[in-house]
Amino acid sequence: MRSDTTLWARIRRANAWLENSWLGDLIGAVCLFATLYLLLIAGAVLS
Repeated sequence: MRSDTTLWARIRRANAWLENSWLGDLIGAVCLFATLYLLLIAGAVLS
């Protein structure tokens, strides 16, 4: 059970680091544009 709590602590630290770094912004921007691109492709296929 101890390793589970340290795992969550590491995940929380990584999340806090990503929130305060430019890498988190980059990941968010890539995900946003990938989602928009997939919606564009799905719209073209369904029309």
